[in-house]
Amino acid sequence: MIPKYKDISDLLDKGATVEALERIMELREATLELQEENLDLKVKVKKLEEELEEKAKLNYEAPFYWMIEGDNKDGPFCQKCFDSDTKKIRLQTNGNDYWICNACKSQYRGKEFKVRKTKRVSSVSNHWLGN
Repeated sequence: MIPKYKDISDLLDKGATVEALERIMELREATLELQEENLDLKVKVKKLEEELEEKAKLNYEAPFYWMIEGDNKDGPFCQKCFDSDTKKIRLQTNGNDYWICNACKSQYRGKEFKVRKTKRVSSVSNHWLGN
């Protein structure tokens, strides 16, 4: 319990100087503990403010997240990784607006994705028959 000023004053009035000094030392220790706690809380608040500021820049445009700051658009980032672990994992593309997350292996098709048509090739060659 933190000593009160009145308790210290009463001890001094009674001539209990040693006890009053002990209470003053307790008060100093409590003050130091409160200063440390206050500093820790300030660090936590700063970290949370930074996270909140960063999250405000993160926009979900199905099927991915983008970091938008002013005119700059960075990304895309994996929706699954961010929603489950709040990790911003940059997606990799193989072209054709098809994206892969190297962390969770999720695959995404963007709005510009087009299914590529493959040409059927006969598995049997009949060149010697003239066909």
